[in-house]
Parts: sequence; structure tokens; C-alpha cells
Amino acid sequence: MAERSNRHDDGIVLRDAATQAGAAATLALATGLGPTGTALTFAVTFAGGAMPLVWDEIQDEGRRMDDMAVAAAEAAGSVEEVIDAAQSSPERRGLLTDALRAATKTRFPPAVRAIGTAMAGGIVADDAALDDAQQVVEALAVIQRPHFVVMWALRQPSDVPADSGGQAWFTLVLDRDELLEKLPPSYRVSFDRLVAALEREGLVGRAPSPVLFPVAEGSRPTIRDRTDMYWALTSFGLRALGLLVSAGAEAPDGAPPQPDVSASHG
Repeated sequence: MAERSNRHDDGIVLRDAATQAGAAATLALATGLGPTGTALTFAVTFAGGAMPLVWDEIQDEGRRMDDMAVAAAEAAGSVEEVIDAAQSSPERRGLLTDALRAATKTRFPPAVRAIGTAMAGGIVADDAALDDAQQVVEALAVIQRPHFVVMWALRQPSDVPADSGGQAWFTLVLDRDELLEKLPPSYRVSFDRLVAALEREGLVGRAPSPVLFPVAEGSRPTIRDRTDMYWALTSFGLRALGLLVSAGAEAPDGAPPQPDVSASHG
């Protein structure tokens, strides 16, 4: 604890020194440099003011790694069990390292905790589970809150209680307009980027949906599979969504909550 306190004190000293250096540089550059000096003054002032914010972000990354580690310890039973498992092979050590890095990439707290749970489940298990956990950790690192909102819009609650071995959700198959209707209006601009990121991680995929195409009068209509317009959660995506909800992710603002289906089954 004393060592951590010392590191915290050293960080405050470093931050204050950077701020003072920025102020001194601003004063020096502001003297006799004309328009160029004004631009440089603004840049240095901005940098000096931003340094405390940068330092705060670095500290937040440390806190997210702590949260991930707590979730991992809860899932595995103890921190010592996770560390012992990580030391047993290079692949397990790599998974632990990747999980720590992943926790710093997402700012969505449920994703941070889900990373810890997934990592712990793989690091203490066999090689197949280890490989699977690696994929889950890498995918969850990409999840920010907007990605979760899109995933939530695609889920369909199951009428089978999860504690009976049933699946908590199925996926809806929605075209672009249907999916956009379930999302906040501000997501229209970033929609393609959000879906592309989810597709890239294997969480959402293009899904065939039968579409009735009208033809000339007197002919029979035809049904074709269109895979370029419809999205659905993959099995991998449904699993990731379950991990996020178990880690505390709640229904987005304005979305209907997940119903308690177990109540209707006694």
C-alpha cells in the first residue's frame, strides 16, 4: 500500500511539473514572436492544460485494469489461481496480458468486467477453452456503449428461463430501416461504422431473409434470399451479450427492459 501511495504521489509531482513547464514555455514563446508566437502560445497553453486530463485518463486505465482483475478473481475463485494458471504456459500468460490491455481499450464498464470473467474462464481451463476465451476477450475490447445498444436492439427475449438450460435470447433479423427505428436518431450517422465493427468481431452477421419480389401480372411471385440488407446477432454475439448483461449492462435509455421470463414458468 505504501508503494502504491508513493507512486500516486510521484504521479502528482510529475503532473504538476508538466503543468508548470507548460506555463513557463507559454511565457517564453509569447515574447516577440508575433502571429507565430500567438499560435505557439495557444498550442503550448493547450498542451499544458491537457496534461492533467491525460494523466487522469492514465489513472482511469489503471482503475479499469483493477476492475477487470476483480471480476477475474471472482470468476476463478482467487487472484492467486489466475496468476498460477497464467504462469503455467506462454499462451495463458498471453491471455492475461491481452485481457489487461483489452480492459484499457473499452470505457464501457460491463465490457471491462466481462473481459475479466471470460479471461478467468479460459485461463484455468483446457486449451480449447483458452483459445475460445482469447476470441471473446479480443471482441469485448471493441465494445463501447453504442455497440451494446445496437446488440440490444437485435436481441429477442426467449420464453424459456435461463436457469432451466434454455437460451436467454434469440436474435431478431432486421433490415437497415427496421434496425435504425430501434436505435437513437443520433446513431444514423454512425450506424454503418457501428455495424461494421460488430461484423468484424463476429458479433453481428448478415442474415438471409425471404423477401417476396412482385413480378408482372399473371406470373407467380418469387422468393429470394437477400443477405446484403439484413443483420442478426451471431451465436458468438448472443454469448457476448449474455456476458455483458451478467456483468451489469442494463437496457439502454428508452429501450424495454429484459423481462423476467422465469416468473411465468413458476
